[in-house]
Amino acid sequence: SEYLFETPFAFLTRARLEQAARSLKYLDQKSITEIAFDCGFSSAQNFSRAFRHRFQIAPRVYRVHQQPRNERVSYLPQWTVPSKMPEDMDIRIEYRSGYRVAYIRTLGSYGNSNRSISQAFCLIESWARKLGIWNESSAIIGLCPDNPAVTPRHHCRYDVCLPVEAAVREDDLVSIQTIPGGHYVTLRASCEVGDVLGLWKYLTTQWLPGNNVTHGMHHSYEYYPLHAACDSSTGFDVELCLRIVLD
Repeated sequence: SEYLFETPFAFLTRARLEQAARSLKYLDQKSITEIAFDCGFSSAQNFSRAFRHRFQIAPRVYRVHQQPRNERVSYLPQWTVPSKMPEDMDIRIEYRSGYRVAYIRTLGSYGNSNRSISQAFCLIESWARKLGIWNESSAIIGLCPDNPAVTPRHHCRYDVCLPVEAAVREDDLVSIQTIPGGHYVTLRASCEVGDVLGLWKYLTTQWLPGNNVTHGMHHSYEYYPLHAACDSSTGFDVELCLRIVLD
């Protein structure tokens, strides 16, 4: 709780409400009562009361407006779509296999201003080299468990991950998790440092609605080929992988 800056109960309640906010936005076919039960609330009334307390807005109103002008609802930074999109940008819908990964978790705003993220990239490389499992043909994955539109910046988690075999176990530095396979919209590009957040904004606010594609509930991630240096300032290859729901 000291690391997360909140008690386990407060974290659980916040995580459930943020999951509910995502569900209200992306799962139109589910009723508010179904979402309340799915997110661990004992009744729609208890859910509505907790949602109002957290976001100062009723779940039904949030579902209709999705992003009202309310600081308690939307913490999204003012990311901007790049004025010039990468020339080699390629976007396609594809099935991506799952990954078993070792990861280091960081907290704070998404983006290159968060030094703990770049430090974690270098830490996991050093850890893998010591174990002799660094594979230049693989990649580092930046997993984004939280939605910065509803999660306060200082609570946003970013997991710096490295795909590993089953024989690799947790230790004092890394934990283990599985990123599930599924259908994703993948944006591939070579971009400058600082453009990644803008490309995410383009993908979620312009490409997704423009192509009538529904955002999935599983975590999205960034896939960085390992030939990109962890302290690069000149640009790098990246794949932005946004989980979607196919009819």
